[in-house]
Amino acid sequence: MRCLNCSEEFTGRYCPHCGQRSGVTRLTMRTLLDYVTELANWERGLMHTAAALLRRPGGTIEDYLAGKRADYVNPAKFLALMVSLALIAFWFASIPPEANQQHAEIAAGIARAMDRFGNALLLLTVPWFALGTRWCFRAKRLNYAEHLAMNAYVFGEQNLFSLAVLPFHHFGQTAAGIADAVYFTVIVGYFAVVLRGVVAKAWWSAITGAVLITAVVYAIFYAALAAVVWVIL
Repeated sequence: MRCLNCSEEFTGRYCPHCGQRSGVTRLTMRTLLDYVTELANWERGLMHTAAALLRRPGGTIEDYLAGKRADYVNPAKFLALMVSLALIAFWFASIPPEANQQHAEIAAGIARAMDRFGNALLLLTVPWFALGTRWCFRAKRLNYAEHLAMNAYVFGEQNLFSLAVLPFHHFGQTAAGIADAVYFTVIVGYFAVVLRGVVAKAWWSAITGAVLITAVVYAIFYAALAAVVWVIL
């Protein structure tokens, strides 16, 4: 048969030249529904991965790094899907503009950017978090790609947590501030749990590492964002 992707002749289930699967047909509504069903599959899809990362975050990531990958969405896809989901939710949530009226001009610019695109912008911090965990927990001897995978799963799950904060942004600055503080505590705590399960030998090092790495990376990120907003304004 002829490969529909690269036009090479081949036999078998996959094209040896480009890896395209045989038997590819035209897109139908059933095909699209199958894609959605695959993502929502509680046994090996997106929801299964998200649930596993909630129930046993360290164990799930350790399993993936050890090669048990058939049941989980890969970290890059998981991260992209979760960031996309959160970005769409925050975009349609339409955070009230009056929440930013008391900010200075640069702070208001940062606030507006973070309200709409915060989850996407923070995606840029994942490689820095991976550098931080590799440096702080180098005794574990994981390579940088493995640290990237771990942090991609962490950041993807944190995006899921961020959806719980959305409703509170419609009840004024006080409610939003409290919700954001609780959210930040939760994501740092979750990060510590993952570190303890994957790379840290003790809870004190996991908690210290989570707080230190988060503080340094976020400080660099917000300083860079402020500089960009200042230049634009």
